[in-house]
Amino acid sequence: MTSPYTNYSIKVLDNIKGNLQKDVSIPIQKSGGLSEDKSTYLLYEDDSLPQKGKAYVFTAATQPDGSLLVSGPNSNIEVNTDFFSKNSIQALSEESIVNALTKTDEYKEYQDAYQNEIVKDRKRFASKYDAS
Repeated sequence: MTSPYTNYSIKVLDNIKGNLQKDVSIPIQKSGGLSEDKSTYLLYEDDSLPQKGKAYVFTAATQPDGSLLVSGPNSNIEVNTDFFSKNSIQALSEESIVNALTKTDEYKEYQDAYQNEIVKDRKRFASKYDAS
């Protein structure tokens, strides 16, 4: 049995690390999903699949071909705020979403992790969705 992947199209609202384009729809691939025979959902332990209409902090790894892979627990963390639960995210302006997003504990936790990152010496790839 091969490991399934689920394909998504996301819109980047803010970059904590990196410089992905914000004005386009970006495809990502998430490890996990429905098995080939459609009988089982396969995911890493403590992982989840993103749901449409919700806001997430994603940690994506750029692959050698420039695509983005989201894989494992903590690779997509739903942003929980009363602002999003009281409002339909599709009806909100991008500015109001970013303003609410950057005030959440989830966003601040990942921003802090990036600011305190221990950089490893490894080969890094450029995403074909980089803004620069």
